[in-house]
Amino acid sequence: MRSALPALLSLLLVACAATDDGRPPLPEVAAPSDGLANEPADPLDVIDRISAWNERLSDADRRTKYCKMAGSPFVFFRGTNHLFWEDNRNEPILSTFSSSSTLTWLQGDLHAENFGAFDNDDGAIVYDLNDFDETLIGDYQYDLWRMATSLVLIAEGNGNLADDELDATLLEFADAYLTAMAGYAGGEAERGVAFTADALTDPLREFVEDVEARNDRVESLDDWTRVVGGQRIFDLDLDELAPLSGDEEAALAAAMPGYGDSLSGGLSFDPNYFAIKSTARRLLAGTGSIGTPRIYALIEGPSSDVDDDRILDIKQQQLPSALAFTDRTAYDDQFANHAQRHAIGYKALASDVDDHLGVMLLGPESFSVRERSVFKKTFRTNTLAAADYPTAAAIWGTILATAHARSDADAQGSLITTSVDDAITELVGARPRELERIIADLATDYAAQVGHDYERFVNELAPNDCP
Repeated sequence: MRSALPALLSLLLVACAATDDGRPPLPEVAAPSDGLANEPADPLDVIDRISAWNERLSDADRRTKYCKMAGSPFVFFRGTNHLFWEDNRNEPILSTFSSSSTLTWLQGDLHAENFGAFDNDDGAIVYDLNDFDETLIGDYQYDLWRMATSLVLIAEGNGNLADDELDATLLEFADAYLTAMAGYAGGEAERGVAFTADALTDPLREFVEDVEARNDRVESLDDWTRVVGGQRIFDLDLDELAPLSGDEEAALAAAMPGYGDSLSGGLSFDPNYFAIKSTARRLLAGTGSIGTPRIYALIEGPSSDVDDDRILDIKQQQLPSALAFTDRTAYDDQFANHAQRHAIGYKALASDVDDHLGVMLLGPESFSVRERSVFKKTFRTNTLAAADYPTAAAIWGTILATAHARSDADAQGSLITTSVDDAITELVGARPRELERIIADLATDYAAQVGHDYERFVNELAPNDCP
């Protein structure tokens, strides 16, 4: 299954104007370099590859990440997206159902817990893709392969599916994707689709209804802040937050107008709305992104009422893992920075995108900015009952097809010039079962490889005294 260092994945990218506002850096937020810190002596040795990839992290962050990854093969898979791309980008079977017209925006790090509930810019609670740090343009099959692999790892971790039931779940996921894609061909219906609770079935409908019932803005603000002297400030007693230095706060304030210039949704930059009230460094978030500089900024919002404050999630963006092993000259020439790539991909894949989405430049590094949704929550896959896998898989397949279809030439500024839903439907034709079988088999085989790599990681690299 494992191949040597892969050749460059074909990318379809359009030139974007570069910008440089010369703003001061955050002196205490050291940015990791892109890609591998050092090439491993043996590019096929998984321990060398993981060690080299994470060498840029501090000792504390590396320990935290490794301890998380040691939790299960599924969490290990989430923390090693670079292995997936290095292993699979030369997979010859890709060409069976691929053409220059099947390039679309990919989520790039897809697994079942990179879907989640949140509120869109219309105020509706939806369930959709919710992480775009690794988004890039490539062949649609990569998202299908990675998502299907995650389904195998989840089912094996939960231990409640027989082999034939798992295989049926994988086929259901692939069939739902192709069925939805065929339904979108020849039109633009995907542009108006929103996966609210009414559009879902259990268990995900119940999950979204529970999010709607249990979350509100004040409750979410209270999770991260406290009111002192009539003003909200971040609660720095939380393990997940730490203070910024004075220089960092000054750099952040200086960068806000530049971020305002990047807004392209329903908000224009109003200094009163975006006035910073409190700041904090966000710690311990995610798995693969542990150690990535990340800041929370509490802003005034639409009024002086402390209960309608907003939290901006400001996260450094880096080179997508898929490109870390290749010549990135074209990427550097065509995108101004990684956060610009993130914003374009986010807007292409999603519907009714957060109006706070934008780009912030802090010294030489670029940061994505988005509001931290008060309704943000992830469906925990370890709660899946055996009977729920096919239904959940079908929903995930449908959502993924919708995202891919809406990110093509139908989406303003998406950079795609073809109709992906038309191209995939025409290419698959009367052979959908063949592609579904490829997806299921590849996912099963690669999950076995992940399991092998996980065992080596636990035995040879993970700390022995993780909590």
